[in-house]
Amino acid sequence: GDDPRRLPSTKNLINHVLQVVRQSSCRLRVRWAALLHDIGKPATFAYDPVTQETTFRRHERVGAAMVGSILGAYGYPEKFQREVAALVHRSGRLRSVQHLTTTGARKLKSSMGPLFDDLVDLFEADCTSASPAK
Repeated sequence: GDDPRRLPSTKNLINHVLQVVRQSSCRLRVRWAALLHDIGKPATFAYDPVTQETTFRRHERVGAAMVGSILGAYGYPEKFQREVAALVHRSGRLRSVQHLTTTGARKLKSSMGPLFDDLVDLFEADCTSASPAK
């Protein structure tokens, strides 16, 4: 049914994730991050009956913690697992880019190092997933 306390349609989440993957850069690290960027949402789903809001607080952190076991099962090296986990963990950081200060942007770029361009590509694929023409 349409019980708002239930996890929003899995089909919608899967469709979103597949769209992000389709729109992401054709680099293996970015593609895996696109596929796994919302993997923590089911585990962090919360519904507030008072406000009738659905939240997924810290889903990026929870998802990042899952990356190692997922990619490890496929035999990916630990360095690759850590890189994808870093992208998943920070996948929401650029969401409020309009509020990012110059200092904040420098810190983010410094903390991501060579993964910064991948993070920007992931963000772009994620934020345009509702509009494939973008």
